Amino acid sequence: MANKKEIKKKVGKKTIVKKKATVRSGGPLKVQIEKSIITKLSKIVESGHILGVTKSQLSENFSQEHNMNISRQKIASLLNKVYDSVPKQEINHIKIKFETMFDRIFRVAQDMLVNAKTEKDKQIAADLLLRCMDKFTDFLERFGIKEKVADEVKVTADITSKSFSFQIIDDRSKIENK
Repeated sequence: MANKKEIKKKVGKKTIVKKKATVRSGGPLKVQIEKSIITKLSKIVESGHILGVTKSQLSENFSQEHNMNISRQKIASLLNKVYDSVPKQEINHIKIKFETMFDRIFRVAQDMLVNAKTEKDKQIAADLLLRCMDKFTDFLERFGIKEKVADEVKVTADITSKSFSFQIIDDRSKIENK
């Protein structure tokens, strides 16, 4: 959905008005677009594909699809609506399945770690344990079973007389990119 932007230009005594199409940015979404996005997000969540997708990726995807800027925060808000619409009984049923699956994976990873013959095998087993715990915690936080804890953010600063710069390092992004 593109907006029409009017450009007025005076040429002598006449004013020329040109209408230019622009990509809509910011502001509230139209109801039908929001419903469409919520429906698609529901399908992504139900299929389980949400685990490998970031809100930024969803934002880019829906922004291109609807030819408008849909922020990461808006996607987060719509995802919360999707999560809130899932019945608590169903969440508890899925939680039990996740716990069972987590226990199995945890035991297999522990066996892999104990029986690892090389450092690489140990690293693979440890990585499996960490990813499993991270995904289970993510599930618990997304559906309100466990309160979300803020991600650890380290701030470093390098101050000189001529310039000031700072860098924010998010430790979780380093783990997820490996």
